[in-house]
Amino acid sequence: MRYIIIIIIIIIILFSNINADDNFKFTGKIDSYYAEYKAEKNDGVQKNNSSLYNSLLLNLSYNYNNFYFQMSPMIYYFDSKDDLKAKTRYEPFNNKDFFFKSFYISYTVKNITLGAGVLPFSDVFPGKYSGEGYQNGVGLNPINDNDLTSVFLQYKSLNSTTIFAVSTLDDVLVPTGDYIEETLTEDTMVYSIINDYKVNDEINMVTELMYIDMKYDGKDLSEIMLGGVGLSWDDSMNSGFVFYNVLSGSIYKNKSTSAESEIYNNLFSDNSYGLTPEQMGAYLNSTYPNSFAINDDYLYGASNLFGIKYEMDYFPIDTFINVEWFHTMGDWTSGNQGNPYTTKHNQVWNIRDNSYYIEFGIVPLKNTTIRASYTYMEYEEVGKIGAPADTIDPDEFLGGRPVVIKDQIIHLIFTYRF
Repeated sequence: MRYIIIIIIIIIILFSNINADDNFKFTGKIDSYYAEYKAEKNDGVQKNNSSLYNSLLLNLSYNYNNFYFQMSPMIYYFDSKDDLKAKTRYEPFNNKDFFFKSFYISYTVKNITLGAGVLPFSDVFPGKYSGEGYQNGVGLNPINDNDLTSVFLQYKSLNSTTIFAVSTLDDVLVPTGDYIEETLTEDTMVYSIINDYKVNDEINMVTELMYIDMKYDGKDLSEIMLGGVGLSWDDSMNSGFVFYNVLSGSIYKNKSTSAESEIYNNLFSDNSYGLTPEQMGAYLNSTYPNSFAINDDYLYGASNLFGIKYEMDYFPIDTFINVEWFHTMGDWTSGNQGNPYTTKHNQVWNIRDNSYYIEFGIVPLKNTTIRASYTYMEYEEVGKIGAPADTIDPDEFLGGRPVVIKDQIIHLIFTYRF
């Protein structure tokens, strides 16, 4: 890891001294935050955790004639009291990682661009209105927050940009981070159509359609169809207000019968009953059949994200407040995994019913933001084994086994861009 840090420092020194070539751009971001986590289980037990996180993200791009190249290497390190683990993962996150949030090359002829590489599908809409107000990717965050290795075509008109992409979760070219379960990456394919349309100076609309052919250790797991529309009204230059909303729907075609053995082998490999993982899985399935979804059913769901940002000019320094409410309906699912380098987890697909997010920020110096945020998430249902989109009451899951039903996170965040 120290060699990676040395390499990044050298890159910063070299590229920061390059003069004034308009074709070359070099920027970066330093993030530091302290977080307090509080998880509550359905048996009343609470578990607390805390973490201290630091990261460096570089953005390097170069234009040459009709060619364009971009890469965004990122390194992060966090120290936590206990292992940091998302509800969507079987294993904790690595406490340090080096990967690329983007790494692609493209060629443009008139209004059409063809390209390949790792595309930034995180830091997307409504990212430029929430948090520190920065957006570097394409798409809708409630639908997907993964940076995917892709082949893509982009078409631009006067007020509209449309992207067609065929992607994989595999790290084909370069590492893309530790936040997606390895069991899901092999052979999983993602097909996307994304349109960004600027109606006028205040109103922007983003639409996304996504189809995911999901595999589990290379076996069929599900087919997921997602669609969403995001709308924003930005009047920050006048009233200081920004309003935004993302409405999404999902159809989950379960095919987990073909991956039953692989699911049992991954989930029950460490059982202490002297049984093979498949024997343990079969026993639990027969004992608690309502906790399993090893079938070929269709599941339908929807979600809505509503947010308000208000930029205040009552104080001598720039100040803002941001509030979001995320609500799910039915058997909602998405490709939004949540990841360790974001300070927002309030839209991940495993949330059931409601989550809330409030943030207060100041900009004391140019390119510097200091923020404090509170996130509350609830899971009034628990995803079944075999199809997490299919849910069950927490008190009925595996005979009442304790599971997390509420999460609360407090963040104190420092960001510097250069």
